[in-house]
Amino acid sequence: MRRCEQYERYVVDVNAKAGDAVIFTEALIPGTLPWKAKHQRRALLYKFSPGYQAFSGGERMKNHFRTTFWT
Repeated sequence: MRRCEQYERYVVDVNAKAGDAVIFTEALIPGTLPWKAKHQRRALLYKFSPGYQAFSGGERMKNHFRTTFWT
């Protein structure tokens, strides 16, 4: 979204100070203005889901799912 006028009613300006943490659900679409400061900005993406809904786990997870729910 290059300009927010069209979506103004959906946009929330979060005024965070240095050292603050902003936590939001992955169902939201985050956005920021272009970063112009000389120092680095950091972000942390953390997702949680029960083991049976995990995005990874490979064959072990598939076998666990099969034996737990289909036997």
